[in-house]
Order: sequence, then structure tokens, then C-alpha cells
Amino acid sequence: MPRPRRTGWPNCALPRPRRDLWAEAAAANTVAAYQDYLARYPQGEFAQAAQNRLAELRPAPAPAPAPAPEIQQPRQVTPPRQVSQAELTENRLNLSRGDRVAIQRRLNTLGYSTGGADGIFGSRSRSAIRGWQQRNGYAVTGYLTGPQVDAMRAQANAAAPSRDQQDRAYWQQTGAKGGVRNLRAYLDRYPDGIYAQTARQRLAQADRDNPRRDREDQAWQRARQVDTVQSYTQYLQNFPRGEHAEQARQRRNRLINQGQIGNGVIGLDTIIRELVK
Repeated sequence: MPRPRRTGWPNCALPRPRRDLWAEAAAANTVAAYQDYLARYPQGEFAQAAQNRLAELRPAPAPAPAPAPEIQQPRQVTPPRQVSQAELTENRLNLSRGDRVAIQRRLNTLGYSTGGADGIFGSRSRSAIRGWQQRNGYAVTGYLTGPQVDAMRAQANAAAPSRDQQDRAYWQQTGAKGGVRNLRAYLDRYPDGIYAQTARQRLAQADRDNPRRDREDQAWQRARQVDTVQSYTQYLQNFPRGEHAEQARQRRNRLINQGQIGNGVIGLDTIIRELVK
């Protein structure tokens, strides 16, 4: 009987071995069968078809494992400083450097030491503010409010007498008691003071009433310029009750205790004589 003719395969005129091998590979439809065909006929007409089927039959490569996530050390984050409501209230006052200096001085006047008045509210200034707040019944925060600044100013003004008050008080201690020494003491401290004109008028009247005072002043100036035991002794001999007699004695005794008289060294006998004068 004649052999049946195969259909469905292209180019049946190909040599039988190649055609049969491809038919067998296609029938087996395995990776090994297609690889065997390609090994024999790498450029065969069915080579591309064999490669396509191999690609379909071979398992897809497993995806590469994802890289492990990098472990990062937690960053040290400094939390922002919390600003209290009391601090915000003081910030709204917009205190200048001069305002802060004045507040520090008032605190010191009232007995709360700030460690100086530099316009910087450091730990000591804050502590002083807290002490003042506690003493006056305010919330102890260390930060000031507008009414507290006003209250502190009033207290400090009441505690520290004004310059005029100090002027009047010193006049009562000196010039008001009379005497050349007291009048001059007042003028030395307050040359433009409230009672300066009165003091000069009284001094001028004292000079007119006592011409001897001019001679005493001249003698005292000479003694001070020479500044020796002898010069002060001479002044005291002429004006034993003079205005500067006590100062002359103190200075002379100091020079004697130093063992000097003029520019020379004095002996014990001389010291005794000078002390008993």
C-alpha cells in the first residue's frame, strides 16, 4: 500500500531527516526536543519557531529579590523649646535694653539682687523677678507683665529718694547747722544745689565778719602743699581751733607714725615732743 502523505508541515520537499526531526520535536513539544533540533539545525527553517517555543516552555526567571531596606539610625531631633504664655506676654512688651537695665536697677533698689544691670535677663535676673513676684502676690513665673513693670517702678521710686530729697536732707545735715566747714561740705557735694546760693552768701558774710579766716585758709594751703610734720605744727600753733585743726592733727600724727619729719627720719624724742604739742 502506498504510504499516506503528511499534511500541515511547510515545505514538504525538505530532506526527510530535517523534516522528521522537526515533526518529532513539535510532536514531543518539550524543551529537550527543541534543543535537539536546534543543535542539529541551528540555521534551519524551523530554528526561529523552535526558539520561540523554547522561550514559551522555559520557566520565566525568578525576579531578583528586592534589596533589603537600609536600616537607618534614628536621628536625634531636639524638640523645639516650649515658650510659656508668661514669656510670650513679656515678649509683647518689646522691652528695650534700656528698659531691662532700668528694671534690674529697680529690683536691686528693692533688695532683689540681679548680679548687675547689663540689660540681659539671665538666671539671676529671673530669680530676682520671681522673688519680687512672690513677695507682691503675683503668679511666680519669672516673666513680667505691663502692670507688674508699672508697680515695680512705683515701688522703686518710693524706696529711693529723689535727688532733690537727697539735696535737702544733706543741707539739713551740714549747711543748715551753720559754720564755714558745713557750708563748704554742702557746696562740695551740691555746687549747683537748691541751697548753693544761700551757702555762698553765708560764706561770703563769714569772710567779711572774720578777716582772720583768709589768713587761716592760706596757712592751711601752705601746710598741705609742704605736707610735713613741721608745716602742720606751724598751722596748729597759729590756729589751734581753726577750721582745719583736726585734719592737721591727724595728718601730722600719721607722718610721725611713719617716722618722718620733713624729708628726714626723726627719733623717738622728737616724736614724743610732737605728739604732746
